[in-house]
Amino acid sequence: GAAAGLASAFNTPLGGIVYAIEELGLVHFHKIRTALISGVIVSGLVAQWILGSYLFLGFPKVNNVGLSFLPIAVLNGALCGIAGAIFGKLLLNLLKRRLSIVKLSKLTLLTCACGIAIASISILDSRIAGPGMGVINDILFNGQLSELKVILLRFFGTIISYLSGAAGGIFSPSLAIGATIGSYLSNFVGQDHSNLMALLGMIGFLTGVTRTPFTSFILVL
Repeated sequence: GAAAGLASAFNTPLGGIVYAIEELGLVHFHKIRTALISGVIVSGLVAQWILGSYLFLGFPKVNNVGLSFLPIAVLNGALCGIAGAIFGKLLLNLLKRRLSIVKLSKLTLLTCACGIAIASISILDSRIAGPGMGVINDILFNGQLSELKVILLRFFGTIISYLSGAAGGIFSPSLAIGATIGSYLSNFVGQDHSNLMALLGMIGFLTGVTRTPFTSFILVL
């Protein structure tokens, strides 16, 4: 179900298969590979039938780079990977605490507090709301460079959303956070490759959160 959903949501059948391999390991994958690949292929075909051929991120313009860009790419990956790992660890620890709450009154209070917090932050900057595709599109297609404020709002806003118990996904929000970090880093290394920095940021951050580097790479590619 997870692999098929990933394949259809991002229109990446290969990404769904690789995700299953990275999560299950090759030993378990071989036991269910026929069923898994069949499910992924069917979900991909259905998504294509309903939505047509599409790319989740569209066609962002990316300039050619040489070997001199490699250290920058490595630094981008390291920083975004660390940020993603911190995000994932923080999210898991806070969710464990939430699951330990059994009283309905406390859960209701927590949910209301999270809703008020998100609404209040959204007044300051509407870019915190939603899965983050608006932020990604602004960076990749409208030439906007991210600010530190947007990074922090997306980072902590996603965590608050999860604590409410009404979260709507982790992959797209993680891609959005990674894009903001990568875009922000391009301020320090030159804006000629801001789109590439954002795309690398998506891969690095999602890898840090999910521990699935090849899936993250394929999704963005």
